[in-house]
Amino acid sequence: MNNQSSEEAEGSQSGSWYVSEEMSFNNLADTIPGGVAYFDVYPDKIITTAFNNAFPAITGRTRNELIEETEKDGLAAIIYPDDRKKLMDIVRDTVLREKMADGNFQSVNRVLKRDGSFAWVRTSAKCIRRESDHDVYIGVFLDVTDSINAEEKIRH
Repeated sequence: MNNQSSEEAEGSQSGSWYVSEEMSFNNLADTIPGGVAYFDVYPDKIITTAFNNAFPAITGRTRNELIEETEKDGLAAIIYPDDRKKLMDIVRDTVLREKMADGNFQSVNRVLKRDGSFAWVRTSAKCIRRESDHDVYIGVFLDVTDSINAEEKIRH
């Protein structure tokens, strides 16, 4: 016989549901042909808190290299230097000044790869929670380097 109260049983069932949903999300995220990440947006930096396997691959880094390299300065550490200010301006306009009521933002920036080359990455993100000192976002990151290079070829 089970000695759990109905509240305890319900709690453990909902806990199982949460673990199951989290596993489902991770499985889904790893099927997307791009990076998926949760990140915390502060006034001066963006910290990635969780990401799928494709996200570090876009940057030409392993999971551990990405964590280590972005630990101090956040994602700015891997954004092409000329694009850092532009990205933070978009973030400030969207998040801190709340110019967009839905909390969504999109950008295209160059990401520095580990080997010194760069990839063009399109980011689409949505605010999912507001904290007192930062906002929490989920975003999709797609490598659009081939598309941008093809557009450049056509222009020239």
